[in-house]
Amino acid sequence: MRVLRYHSTKTAAIRFTRTSLALALMCALSAQAQDQGQAEKSENKNQVTELGSIVVTGTHKAGLSPTESISPIDVYSGSQIESQAAADLTDSLTKIMPALNTQRFPIADGTAFVRPVSTLVLVNGVRRHRSALVNLQIDPLGTVNQGAQAVDFSAIPANAIKRVEVLRDGASVLYGSDAIAGVVNVILNDAREGATVSAQWGQYSKGDGDRLRIDADAGFPLGAAGFVHVSAERDTSDITSRGVARPDAAAIAAIVGASNVPYNGLGQRWGDPDIDVNKLFVNAGIHVSDDVELYGFGSYMDNKTLGGFFYRRPVLPAQYGISGRSTLIGDA
Repeated sequence: MRVLRYHSTKTAAIRFTRTSLALALMCALSAQAQDQGQAEKSENKNQVTELGSIVVTGTHKAGLSPTESISPIDVYSGSQIESQAAADLTDSLTKIMPALNTQRFPIADGTAFVRPVSTLVLVNGVRRHRSALVNLQIDPLGTVNQGAQAVDFSAIPANAIKRVEVLRDGASVLYGSDAIAGVVNVILNDAREGATVSAQWGQYSKGDGDRLRIDADAGFPLGAAGFVHVSAERDTSDITSRGVARPDAAAIAAIVGASNVPYNGLGQRWGDPDIDVNKLFVNAGIHVSDDVELYGFGSYMDNKTLGGFFYRRPVLPAQYGISGRSTLIGDA
């Protein structure tokens, strides 16, 4: 009996020793895993997470990428737009956006200042005000854009843009009937530090139409969580002439001399206008709390444009067989 008891006690001691070793090993592994987890948390906390491109146009849901949106959305960066060899933002957008279509007319009248764009335009998700110009040209000259009152894209400097989101599908449910042809949302630059200065010059192969663009922008902090971004741009563009003399202008020039007919006998000039523009855009915002943000933006533009107009032939004596013309269309 004593031997059995002794043997039993020894066995119990051995089992206790094994259990102690197992518990010690488990505690060591747990402590090591805990230290490793804390180190990973500390490392992840110090790392900056880069988010992919997200869109805010055509959806009420935040954080969507262009591929997750159910509507076709194109996103163009500010650097893409600013690098275009164009006279203004309207030209830049039409060069890189297949969904946006507008043109510069050689005899433009009021559209030399504001070219019609039949789509809804937003700036930072807010409707951009339309220009004061209403296109009232009569048939056959105004059949395409008659009644149009467009947003003046050219008033926005290219360096004031962070990105442009283009919704190529109709979005009348979200924005109203004026979004039936799509939406263009211009997101302004919100950098609170840094500055850039750039210049661009070019001309046509014929040696005319010199264009010069000089722009600069800078960001400034506004308090601890706000910003003010200022963008300025100056554009100049010389005239071009690609037309030939109108038949009635040529007939009058043969009678009175080419020097007495505008543009040395052409009657009217077909080409780009003479442009001198200064632009200023300011974008500002400040975070008050997680749910409150104060923001504001404004623009100023001084645009001087000299363009051609329709030639109206003078009234000559009856023996020349050329009657006067007082309207853009023939007398009824």
